Amino acid sequence: MRKTIAVTGGSGNVAQEIFRQRYKYDNMILLSKRELDVTNEQQVYESFRKIKPDMIIHTAAMADVDQCEALPVKATETNGIGTYYVAKEARKLGAKLIYLSSDYVFDGRKFRPYEEEDARHPLSVYGIGKLLGEEFVRALLKDATIIRTSWLFGGEGTNFVRKIIEKGKVNDDVLVVSDQVGSPTYVPDLISAMFALLEQKPGIYHVANGGSCSRYELAKSIFTFAGFDKTSIRPVTTEEFQLQAPRPAYSVLSQKKLNELGIEMRDWQQALEEYMRKEGFIRD
Repeated sequence: MRKTIAVTGGSGNVAQEIFRQRYKYDNMILLSKRELDVTNEQQVYESFRKIKPDMIIHTAAMADVDQCEALPVKATETNGIGTYYVAKEARKLGAKLIYLSSDYVFDGRKFRPYEEEDARHPLSVYGIGKLLGEEFVRALLKDATIIRTSWLFGGEGTNFVRKIIEKGKVNDDVLVVSDQVGSPTYVPDLISAMFALLEQKPGIYHVANGGSCSRYELAKSIFTFAGFDKTSIRPVTTEEFQLQAPRPAYSVLSQKKLNELGIEMRDWQQALEEYMRKEGFIRD
């Protein structure tokens, strides 16, 4: 039987990569914000009733962490209430739901890799919205899959790697925070793992590339691959950088549960090199 899959946030990098890797899921419908505003309950109802999906992959989000802090009502409506509307329709239709969440549901005070059942204490409006989304999904659907990921890069849109490359081209002094440690994640690797998890039982899973680093260490690796002068990168503290939204100091995601299922994630340096070669950022 042919299954219909609806993907929210259809114009984003994650949704676009899902479409590229759709494999046997040939009847896949990408829903951009213009086609599906998740904060509009009636539109969510009408869109899903028309499509009648067997599966919904919910990637739509307000993902700019500092913008979320500046616009908390809009952020909570999108990341929290919008997820409630999507989960509610999935329940009514009997559709399987895959929800993309974040490492920012954690407060970063653990300083060892976070496992799926660890306590969540978000520091930011963005993290609170993602936590609300998780709670709505878990309350409404017993067979949903929640995937937490972190520090995404890849695709055509803005991401940390592109920002550092652009700064490296024009600036002699590039400031990067050195006291935030996490798990960089290449979007194609995330989606490959996501499709593999569709064959597993529902639950919460952490998906990120192997290893961990600070943002400063990540920036140095980007400069190394690009052939830029690493001495132009200067480490600063989060406090010195004066970001609007608080970030967890340590949000590395444990791969233990994923590895036990036989799903292995390559090291983040390998993934970074592949991405930068693909985008033409590496000088041979």
